Amino acid sequence: MRQLLELEPGDYAYEQYRHFQQLAEALTRFNAESPALMIDAGLGRE
Repeated sequence: MRQLLELEPGDYAYEQYRHFQQLAEALTRFNAESPALMIDAGLGRE
């Protein structure tokens, strides 16, 4: 990660990595079908 993002170890880098970990975990609980149904309903394709 350090070479890819050009971040040096420190508080900012660790905070960014923690945010990334939280996002990755949240995506495992994400149900992609629900927003698709909402979009379809909004477009009148119920």
